[in-house]
Amino acid sequence: MHRKLIEFLKDLFVLGIQNPGRPGFGIAVSSFLDVVENGFFAYVCQMENIAINQPNSSQEVRLNNAGLKMVWTWKVKNNRVKIFIGGDQVEYYQEFVEKARGLIKDYNFDKEVY
Repeated sequence: MHRKLIEFLKDLFVLGIQNPGRPGFGIAVSSFLDVVENGFFAYVCQMENIAINQPNSSQEVRLNNAGLKMVWTWKVKNNRVKIFIGGDQVEYYQEFVEKARGLIKDYNFDKEVY
């Protein structure tokens, strides 16, 4: 699962850079740059640690510096991850969100984890 998540996050990151949102709002993943500052592997390990210690919770991370978010749930027991892109700035990043949701489906991270 680690490799698959790392590849997904890298693809999401590139997608965010290639698909700018509304002029003046910055790139879709501007805040996510800080989140993955120590590398994608370190972030995935952090996700796994949270999933183990808080097994029945979802977590959210801001992708931009405002209201564009990625919500994820990882059930370590059955090794399933569900990811959703949303927030109150979805309308300003429509192209990115549409492609990101397609990417989530491509990686099969759109299925229920319970």
